[in-house]
Amino acid sequence: MARTRSELVISVLREMGVLDASEEVSAEDASHVKDVYDDKLEHWIDEEIAYWTSDEIPNALFLAIRDIMINEVSGTFGQPVPLETKQAREIALTSWLRRHAARHRTGLPVAGEFAGSFDDTA
Repeated sequence: MARTRSELVISVLREMGVLDASEEVSAEDASHVKDVYDDKLEHWIDEEIAYWTSDEIPNALFLAIRDIMINEVSGTFGQPVPLETKQAREIALTSWLRRHAARHRTGLPVAGEFAGSFDDTA
């Protein structure tokens, strides 16, 4: 089962206290969080730690991604974090993604590497 970007936006804003349980997210806030998530996802794909599409967030990673997003967007919503703290949190939270990616195949092609020489005359 997977979660969507819209679910991520709502979870991020509710966990930050920007939205209460019954409040609807504004289009501007949703757009901002989605844009930041898309940028992060592109970076994770480049780092080969993301294998999912933007609207199919694995349940196993949903809360970790939510927390990464909170760390990333908190300043925008009036909850600034010192740069050193933000960077330390990013490293710690991203480790969840790295461990998960190490156990799951991405489905992307990988070039083979061969040691030594190949001799087919034998």
